[in-house]
Amino acid sequence: MSYYIFLSISVGALLALGWALWKTTRSIAFPFGIAVLYYWSLHGAWSIVTDQLGGDSQKRYHYLYDKMFAVQLDENYAWTLALYAVFILVVGMTALLSIRPVKMPLDCSDPIPISHDRVIALCGVAAVVSLFSVYGLLNSAIECGTSAYVVTRAPTDIGWFRVHQILNRIALIPASLGVATLLTSGRCRFLVGEVRARHYWAYALLLGFMYCFCVALGNKNELTVSLFSGCLFYVANSTKPKTCRLVVLGLALLACVAFVDFARRFSVSDITSKVSASEIAYSLVRIADSNECFAAHMSLYGILHYELPLTYGSSIYSLLASAVPHLLWPDRPLDIYWYYADGVAAVEGQGYTIHHAAGWYLNFGIAGVVLGAFLLGWIWAELYNNVLRATRQLGASWWRIFCIIGFFTFSAGLPSLVRSGPEVYKSVLVESFFIPVAVLAFARAPGICRARVLAARKKNGPERLYPRRRHTPSTH
Repeated sequence: MSYYIFLSISVGALLALGWALWKTTRSIAFPFGIAVLYYWSLHGAWSIVTDQLGGDSQKRYHYLYDKMFAVQLDENYAWTLALYAVFILVVGMTALLSIRPVKMPLDCSDPIPISHDRVIALCGVAAVVSLFSVYGLLNSAIECGTSAYVVTRAPTDIGWFRVHQILNRIALIPASLGVATLLTSGRCRFLVGEVRARHYWAYALLLGFMYCFCVALGNKNELTVSLFSGCLFYVANSTKPKTCRLVVLGLALLACVAFVDFARRFSVSDITSKVSASEIAYSLVRIADSNECFAAHMSLYGILHYELPLTYGSSIYSLLASAVPHLLWPDRPLDIYWYYADGVAAVEGQGYTIHHAAGWYLNFGIAGVVLGAFLLGWIWAELYNNVLRATRQLGASWWRIFCIIGFFTFSAGLPSLVRSGPEVYKSVLVESFFIPVAVLAFARAPGICRARVLAARKKNGPERLYPRRRHTPSTH
C-alpha cells in the first residue's frame, strides 16, 4: 500500500508542477514535457507494483525479466522510485524558477519570412538521398521476404545507415515546421510564408512519401519528433490556433505513427495487406497498452540491484570524444548505455534503453541525478527564454531562428532524451537544433518577399498577414 501512496503523491505533485508551469508560461510544451518524463519514469511502476502484490495489470513486460533482470519490491526499488520522482521534480522546479515571467503567446514585431518552396525542395532532396542510401538493404529485405526493420537494424555499412538516419530527420523535422507555418494561413507570429495551393500538395506528397518510407523501415522516432515539433510550434506560431481541430488531427496522426510498431514485424510486401483504417485506429489502443515505458523504468533498479560501480564522468568523456567522426576513431569510447547493458548482463540481440536519470547516476551517483535534472531543467527554461528574446530582435539570422524554434524542437525530442544517457546532448545539438535551423536559414525568403510580408502585416494587421485569395485553399 505504501507504494500506491507514494505514486499517488508523486502524480499529484507532478500535476501541480505542470499546472504551475502552464500558468506561468501558457505554453503547452511544459505540461507535455512533464507528462513525457512521468511516462518513462514512474508510469510503469503502477503495473509492476500491482503484479508484485498479487494483482494482474494485463501489461506484457515480463519478457524483460528473462532478457534483463526481475524486479522485486525491495529497498532498491523504493530508491528507484524516489530518485525518479526527485529527478522530475528538480527538472520542473529548475525550469519554473529559471523562466522569465512572460506568457505565451508572445507578440513578435518582425516575423521571419520563409520560402515554402525552398523547405520542400531541400527536404525532398534529403528524402530521395535517404532512400538511395538504404536501397540495397531495403531491396534485400523485399527479396528475402523479411522485415526491413530487422535488416536495417543490423546493417553491414553502419556509416551509410547513420547518414540515412540524419537525412530522415532533415526530410521530416523542418517539413513539419513548414507545415505548421503553412497551416496558420497568415496568422503567424514567428515564421511566415506566402501561401500557394502547390505548397499543400507538395507537403502532402513529401510527408506521405516519408511516412510510407518510415513504415516500410519500421522507423518511428523521426515521425514522432516531427509530429510533436509541428504541433507544438503551430500552437505558438498561430495567433488563433484551432485547438479542437489540432487535437483531432494530432490523434489521427499519432495513430498513424503508432501503426509503425505494428507494421515493423512484417515484411515489406505484407505490410500493404495489413493497412486499414480500423487497424490504424486500433493503434491508439496499442499505445495505451504499450510496454515501451518499462525498459527505461527498470534501468535504475538494475544498476542498484547489481551495485554497478560509478564511472565518474565517463559519459562526459564519451560525449566529447563523439565530436571525432567514427571513421577517424572507430574504437572511440562507448556511451553509458553499453556499460549498463554489460553490467546487468542483458541478453544480446535486442535493443534496450537506459533512463536519463540512470545514466547520470552511473556517472556521479545521487548527485549525478540531481545534476542531470538541474541541467535539463535549466536548458529547457533558457530555450523558452530565447523565444522571448527573439520577439525583441529584428532580422532573420541563424541565432534568431534558433531562438524561435529551439524550444519547441527540444521539447518534442524529450521522449528520446529521457531514454538515453547524458551523451544524448550531441543528438540534441544535431537533430533538434542544427538541422531545423540550417534548413530554415536556407529557406529564408529574399528581401523583396520580406518587404511584401511586412507591408501585408501593416495593411491587414497582426491577425492576418495575407488577405485570403480565391485560388488559395482555406485551412479552416
